[in-house]
Order: sequence, then structure tokens, then C-alpha cells
Amino acid sequence: MSEAIAKKTYPSHAIFKKKNIRLILTFFPDIEFIAAQKELELDKIAIIGTQKEDNMIIVQIPICNISKLAKKSFIQFIEPISPEPEKENYTGTTLIKMNQVHSDKSDGSVYSGRGINIMLQDDGIIGPHIDYTGRNTHFVTNNLRRSWRPWQESSWALAI
Repeated sequence: MSEAIAKKTYPSHAIFKKKNIRLILTFFPDIEFIAAQKELELDKIAIIGTQKEDNMIIVQIPICNISKLAKKSFIQFIEPISPEPEKENYTGTTLIKMNQVHSDKSDGSVYSGRGINIMLQDDGIIGPHIDYTGRNTHFVTNNLRRSWRPWQESSWALAI
């Protein structure tokens, strides 16, 4: 169980209509996904999303039912959903005077980018993310596992 759930300090982005919370449930690797899903459905737990390849189900439950949910033997970890991503690339700020970078004019700066390496390393899946929209990217990975949990061995790199 995540620290926020254990301490009952629920993040506001996970609260829904004041009395409900949206959670990510992770199952033990040897649990069949369909069996876990059926057991949750039998308990009338609202399933709002699934990630079968990662043994995860996103649910919405009343806050008062968290401890009951945590007692299920097939659940390995419970955490609140992640907040919505915020756009980080403010085009108006980052493109200021870009016409002078690598300019053919005599007073312009001449930058080729040679000798400069840029890398973003992450342990998660890079999917349709707003910060990568319109960018040329080349993905490199050191293994074939698809995982976005920092405590699991997985590493993704993005070279721009």
C-alpha cells in the first residue's frame, strides 16, 4: 500500500465526488488477470481501466472501503491514480530568438550541435505524451520488459 493510502493523506486528483477514490491495484505476478478482474466485479467494484500486461486494474471505490479492498490476497500494491500530465513545453518561451541560432547572418550564432549529447532516461513506457508531440525521437531500451515501476528493472532512454 502506498504511503498516501496508508496514512490516509489522499491526493486531491484521486478523489472523485468527495466520497470516492480512484486507485491503481497491482496484482502478484502469478495471479491470473481475468480471475482478479472477476473477483473485483463480484464485489461490485467499479473498474475504470486495465493494464493487463502490467497486472494492473484502475478502480473507483468509496474511501471507506479501502481497508476491505487491501485485505484481498491477490493484491500486491494499492496506490492512488497519477495526476493528469501538464504541458511543459511553452513554445513562446523556448523559441525566443531561435532564428539567430545557426544563422547564416554574420551577427548570428553558429551552433551545429556537434559534440552535444542529450538524453532523457526514464523507467516508464513512452506512449502518447504531450511533451513528445511533434518531436523526432529515437527510442532505446536495455531490455524488453514494459514496466513503469521504478522498483522493477527497466530503463528506457530517449535520444533527441
